[in-house]
Amino acid sequence: MSLQLLRIDNCSKLASIPSVQHCTALVELSIWNCPELISIPGDFQELRYSLKKLRVWVFKLRSLPRGLQCCASLEELEIYDCGELIHINDLQELSSLQRFSIKDCDKLTSFDWHGLLQLCSLVYFGIIGCRSLSYFPEDCLGGLAQLKGLKIGGFSEELEGFPTGVVNSIKHLSGSLERLEINGWDKLKSVPHQLQHLTSLQRLQIGNFKGEEFEEALPDWLANLSSLEFLGIEDCKKVKYLPSSTAMQRLSKLKQLWIYGSPLLSENCRRENGSEWPKISHIPIINII
Repeated sequence: MSLQLLRIDNCSKLASIPSVQHCTALVELSIWNCPELISIPGDFQELRYSLKKLRVWVFKLRSLPRGLQCCASLEELEIYDCGELIHINDLQELSSLQRFSIKDCDKLTSFDWHGLLQLCSLVYFGIIGCRSLSYFPEDCLGGLAQLKGLKIGGFSEELEGFPTGVVNSIKHLSGSLERLEINGWDKLKSVPHQLQHLTSLQRLQIGNFKGEEFEEALPDWLANLSSLEFLGIEDCKKVKYLPSSTAMQRLSKLKQLWIYGSPLLSENCRRENGSEWPKISHIPIINII
């Protein structure tokens, strides 16, 4: 009855667990890498005054635990690699939620965007690698005025570009957003230009833009990100060039440049003899892998 922390890790054959609804002092529940587990039994309404963290990673979860929407005490929710999960609904009552992450849920087709906008405590939101997700209402993020960190992308391959509801609402976060990771997919040809309005952004990571038609040079409008201190470029196979020398010099606060899994750009940014090296030689910390 006084159990506060329960972690179940790396149980490859575990198919079921007992109900946790009577663990009314439970603060954190973490279930990681249990690929045969299909549900978390019990009514989480019984945990509504205690549970602060729920992390479920890598299993056959088909739906979120019953009564989870009543957990007004919940501060952190992570859902990773739950390949059978189709719906995430009824978010609006999670009034204490500060961090919410969803990653690699390949069958997710329905998400409660309206309920998301009711989460007035949310400071970090991530939704990455949900390859079946294709519906994004207008201004689906714009009401999250307190959001500091956002990780987004890797949606349905049927989409020719980033959904307008996403990119148009991102620019409304210009006064608050400090950290952004944006992930692409094969059909995309460029980084969304709406990002240039994020003048408070301190960290930007661009990843997984691997399409054959993706532009060879990163855009000069990156120079408008006047607060940028960190720029990361990961798995962008076709990118050869950074923004122009003038644009890079305008990024006067840039302290770190990180390039990973982008072989053409890495080659051009070689110290001293790379064609792009003069653009970046003034940056204090440069990591190229």
